[in-house]
Amino acid sequence: MAKYVAHAHSKIILSSHKVRKDIVSIASKLGYLSFESDEQNNFDQNIEQMRRDDVLLFPFPSGKGREQDDLAFLTKIKEKQVKLILITLNIDYLRYDTADKAATVSALQQADVLITLSQAMNQQLLLDGVNVPMVVLDLHDYLSEGEILPATYMKKLIFAGSPYKATYMQGWQSHIPIDIFAREEAIDHIDQLHDSISYTGYLTPDKMPNLINYGFGLAFDVDSDAGHFANYQTLNLSHKVSLFLAAGLPIIVNARAASAPILRAANAALVIDSIGDIEDIFYAMDDVQYHKLAHGSAQLGRLVRDGFFYTKAVRQAEQLIDVE
Repeated sequence: MAKYVAHAHSKIILSSHKVRKDIVSIASKLGYLSFESDEQNNFDQNIEQMRRDDVLLFPFPSGKGREQDDLAFLTKIKEKQVKLILITLNIDYLRYDTADKAATVSALQQADVLITLSQAMNQQLLLDGVNVPMVVLDLHDYLSEGEILPATYMKKLIFAGSPYKATYMQGWQSHIPIDIFAREEAIDHIDQLHDSISYTGYLTPDKMPNLINYGFGLAFDVDSDAGHFANYQTLNLSHKVSLFLAAGLPIIVNARAASAPILRAANAALVIDSIGDIEDIFYAMDDVQYHKLAHGSAQLGRLVRDGFFYTKAVRQAEQLIDVE
């Protein structure tokens, strides 16, 4: 028996690709061999090397809009009686009206085990007709070397990514400063935003957790023209949350977010109902409270830096299908 992990081809350094890169790194330590797709995310050339009772760990989907392609590939894999563990990185029909729900559900049904991101996601998939065994991840890992830097108390927010994907950024009127870390092409017209919002620069996903050590990580998702993110975050895990945990920073997260319970239990975040709550919370905040939150974040951060959550989930999935 051989074990394989699929690695979608990419020459772009983005947070979403770090998730997949980290999965491959973690899986390799668990005995999985990596194979890559070509530039069109075509995995078909790998099917011939797989044999009955081999195991394939597949981050799903392979890319946005690839529901039919993934279904075709996974159907061929199952025809060879390969054991299939799918990681549901995104369920696009829950956030984009244009996604192919039927193809997604059929693809997920090919799995012997699903690694899902939350218990709420499990329940939603069951309602949608997916009835295979499921394992819950709890948090994305965020592999990073070195020690977590001591956090510096500042009433300042750190936002990673394009400010135009969060509608509250366009209407921001608070004097609480926000530092934006993003690629330059993602921050056009930033001068039209509030004076308290500043473009700080760009750090690659691998470098960022070792270089930001102040303030609060802002991981508060809302709906935008791009998709239904406010409802989706109740089911999905934000990779930004794991970035800020890897940096050991207190996080500001929506109370409805799937990660809110574990962050609250670890005392690693300010869990709020509305972005407008930040003003009052910051007014009452002091350095003692800040460092207690930073301590809780760093405790979880050491786990995500080490690959704890994906390792645990993959091992649980293997047990369900009797993989030694």
